[in-house]
Amino acid sequence: MSYAFAPLLPLLIAAVNLVLHNVLLSAFVTAQLILLAIFWLVYWLVARWYDERLAARTVWLLLLYPFSVFYRGYFSEGPFLLLLVAFMNASRQRRWPPMAFTAGGVAVGDSLVHHRHHVGVPSPDRGFAAVPVCGAQAA
Repeated sequence: MSYAFAPLLPLLIAAVNLVLHNVLLSAFVTAQLILLAIFWLVYWLVARWYDERLAARTVWLLLLYPFSVFYRGYFSEGPFLLLLVAFMNASRQRRWPPMAFTAGGVAVGDSLVHHRHHVGVPSPDRGFAAVPVCGAQAA
């Protein structure tokens, strides 16, 4: 099952679990901290590039968007969005080392889920199996 998530999320949950000693509570706290970091970074970037009124509206729309339910749970979309927004900030400032780090994090997280046109699906006998996506050739 570890192939279904970017490696950053389980590592962050494990670090929080060292303090809380409860995996479910650690996953919940980690997801909420990531969500707060996303909202803060999006607000800060939009306020910096445009104005604070638009930044507040952007954060509210991000919160109310139906897909945002995945940012609040134990899913890899939260760290993915956080790294993506951090990448946009670094690329706008032309800061190459942070840009490379965040782009690498986004690429690694994405490649663990989508193995060269394959999707990891649960398999009862082997854990996870790579299954070709429609139209993709099997490697």
